[in-house]
Amino acid sequence: MESFRIYAGGAFATTPHDLIVSGPFDGKPFARTFKAGMEEYEKSVNAALDAAKLLRKMPSFGRSRILREIYEKIMAREEVFAGIIAREAAKPWRYALAEVRRAAQTFFVASEEARRMPGEYLSLNHYCHDR
Repeated sequence: MESFRIYAGGAFATTPHDLIVSGPFDGKPFARTFKAGMEEYEKSVNAALDAAKLLRKMPSFGRSRILREIYEKIMAREEVFAGIIAREAAKPWRYALAEVRRAAQTFFVASEEARRMPGEYLSLNHYCHDR
C-alpha cells in the first residue's frame, strides 16, 4: 500500500492519525495518508500569511515563474496523479487524466495572467462599431 504525506505549513509531514483510502467498488485499501490536526492547521495558516507578504513584494515575472513550475511538475507526474484519482474515485482513466490536465492548465493560465501589469486591460471600444 502506498503512503502519502500531507503538505502542511510549507513542508510534507506525517501525523499520528492515519487515513486509509479504499476503492469505492471493492472497498480494498490502496493508499495511506494522514489527517491534519490543529497544529498542521496553524502551521498552514501562518505559512500562507507569510507567503502572501512575500508574494506582494515579488515582481510579476517571479510569480509567473513559480506558477509555471507548478504546471510543469504536475504535467511531469500526470500519470501518477491520474492513477490515484482513478483508484480513489473509480473514474475511467481518461477522465482522471483529463482532471489532472485541467488542474495543470489552471496553473498555466495563472502563470500567463501573473505576467500582466496590474490593471492592464484591453478596451473593446476600438473593436466595437455601431451598425
